[in-house]
Amino acid sequence: MRDDYRSGRAVVAKIVNGTRATSGDFLWYGPTWGTSFAGEVLGAGLGNTTATGSTRVGAPYPLVTEYLGTWVQQNPPAPKGTWDWTTTTYEQFDQLFLQSVEMFGSVIGTDNPDLSGFKKAGGRLVIYQGMADQLIYPQGTIDYYNRVQQSIGDRDTAGFARVFLAPGMGHCAGGPGPQPDKPLNQLVDWVEHGTAPERVVSRKNGPDGQPIRTRPLCPYPQRAVYMGSGSTEDERSFVCK
Repeated sequence: MRDDYRSGRAVVAKIVNGTRATSGDFLWYGPTWGTSFAGEVLGAGLGNTTATGSTRVGAPYPLVTEYLGTWVQQNPPAPKGTWDWTTTTYEQFDQLFLQSVEMFGSVIGTDNPDLSGFKKAGGRLVIYQGMADQLIYPQGTIDYYNRVQQSIGDRDTAGFARVFLAPGMGHCAGGPGPQPDKPLNQLVDWVEHGTAPERVVSRKNGPDGQPIRTRPLCPYPQRAVYMGSGSTEDERSFVCK
């Protein structure tokens, strides 16, 4: 039992640490600790298995296999096509990753940190990101925002673009954590009235639909800090620092 636990933890740690090439080079981030592998995103779980008799085999997230098969190789996974993902080696995955970037990076890539044109046009950007997102991992969003800051400057970036990280929230919504309350209203106020969002209230409702917990989401890199008094379930007991 203990060996199974240790091997299982090692697998999870490898996933959380992100994708690496066979050379050890970093490719991309993984989910954060605590993110559900079983929670469904777009109709499929991240940690699914299928059973054939007494044997269980992995059933990877279909978005990945469809992308690598249909888009990159133009050969969908079986049975729609002939690509058998179970035969893919680590070295082949390295090549598929690089091929993917070469084919689609300039077409649908969304990682250009130069938002100077957007800023000059008077644009305003509010990004909220679930820290337990099973599909778009928060470290990727943080990495992108850091690069925007490097490109434009911290103060200038905060003047038109802000990121709010929601602990315990899944992909866009869901998960055990409180959910952002009407973040679009914050963006409208910023665009139409010049009121930059200093905090976004998040709420966790009970079975009766009433909030049982509220928290402030602070503009990154600030975080909510308990003031030492008042209810820990009330966002008014926290300050952004």
